[in-house]
Amino acid sequence: MQYRAAGLLGEQVQDWVVNRASVAGRNWRETPSFAMTSGGEGLIRLNVVGRETPGHFRPGSAELEAYVEWLCARLLEIRVAETGQRLVKAIHRADELFAGPRRDFLPDLILEWAPDAPVTRIASPDIGEIEVALATGRGGNHNDLAFAVARGEPALLDAVRSARAITDLAGVAEGFVMPAGDTSRELLLR
Repeated sequence: MQYRAAGLLGEQVQDWVVNRASVAGRNWRETPSFAMTSGGEGLIRLNVVGRETPGHFRPGSAELEAYVEWLCARLLEIRVAETGQRLVKAIHRADELFAGPRRDFLPDLILEWAPDAPVTRIASPDIGEIEVALATGRGGNHNDLAFAVARGEPALLDAVRSARAITDLAGVAEGFVMPAGDTSRELLLR
């Protein structure tokens, strides 16, 4: 239903709704980062001067780097309350994975979740304990409007481009041997 309504209202109205949901009530001069709207993926965007309005950090500043290090350390401390398992397995920097002229359209930090399923209670020394339920009852938002972000040799990119369903990516994964430590491909093909 939401996709039909979005199609009828047009892109300008869709953009207004998304922007309003993302920015309403925030003091952007005091907001160092924010979670990007997603289907449950951990995507964080830094509030950088010249990219976001009005921006919080100067690009490439020592203050920005110190904040990213602090934020990553805090995120890696969060545990699943029931099991003690880390909530975040790894944090990837988009600058290290995806170069190019459209890089600024991507999140800055990509969280790789450790648990196999959504959790309802988390805890850390800094935030205490938080309990929530999934807002939609679903763990993701798979639909026919989805996309994949990939990098690699031309054959891999051609194979990803030819995928017409998420299940097609399993065949892509089987067709390519991933070198040890190449987390960019692991992120895409999981």
